[in-house]
Amino acid sequence: MDNFYPYILIDGEILEIDGKPVVDVGKLTLNEWIQACSNNNVYTPNYKFPTDAHKMEYISTIHERSDKDFRDLLRQFLIEPTTFPTDLDGLEYRLIYRPDLMLEFDRRILNGEPAWEGITWILDLLPDEPESVLEVVRTYFYTHAQLLPDGRRVGISDAMSLIRARYLSIPQTSDEIHKMLLKLGDRRFEILVAKLYERMGYEVELTRRSKDDGADMVCYRTDPGRRELLIGQCKCYTGNVGLKHFKELLGTVTDRKATKGVLVTPGKFTKPAIEKADSNPSIELLGGLELQSLLAQHLGSRWIINLDRLTIESTKN
Repeated sequence: MDNFYPYILIDGEILEIDGKPVVDVGKLTLNEWIQACSNNNVYTPNYKFPTDAHKMEYISTIHERSDKDFRDLLRQFLIEPTTFPTDLDGLEYRLIYRPDLMLEFDRRILNGEPAWEGITWILDLLPDEPESVLEVVRTYFYTHAQLLPDGRRVGISDAMSLIRARYLSIPQTSDEIHKMLLKLGDRRFEILVAKLYERMGYEVELTRRSKDDGADMVCYRTDPGRRELLIGQCKCYTGNVGLKHFKELLGTVTDRKATKGVLVTPGKFTKPAIEKADSNPSIELLGGLELQSLLAQHLGSRWIINLDRLTIESTKN
């Protein structure tokens, strides 16, 4: 199958696409990039922000932007009905090596239709239903993450950050962050904690939702002198986590001969659980301000803006 985006590639760098010179967007200011996106004489990568700095600059002025300008940008980051060149490569591979695996967008390509069904219809739900929109985009991302080109995955993540920044208040105080974490629900909270421990240097496996055997995540360190097997249990609810959960995790740590266990919650722990942990180094309690501090330290000061990307599960468990 022919690549329908003809390009000129020199030393690994694409200099021209479909007869148009490619703009080096990393060298443009935010406003220069926005203007270049509407220039039909050049090819300007417009499906994501050029850099994280461009993104944060835009978010800092997001409420000064007109509704039209904001929607125009958001539409660029979302997927419209289209077919990407990589879709054809994937289709060819499956036709040759996995004819038993026929995806829905393979069927559309073979029928002469765009491979991707668009998601720009979510704009009709804004500004009234931002939470519903974020849930739809997360589900779309979760379903298609392994098939999307890398840049488009980043673009969808940028779109979620923009929606959150424009239509939802960004938590500032520890109490506001606590309430936001509670809204994640059990699985998304587990994913966020797993991302945290990955950034802390562990290899992390999230367990299946219905078969956790007392462990929501299993964390490994294998480098010499720091070998460790850590069992994580996450409790995302409003009440204080108590001694019952402490004992359950301790039993799992003992059964699996783990180095230690960590009990994680957005909130606090009961006094008996704290006293038990003080006398038993096999179990660590992590919650409240300590958890928020670690999230900011290891996921970055802007982790709340990127919350949707951080809590998307890209592979099915």
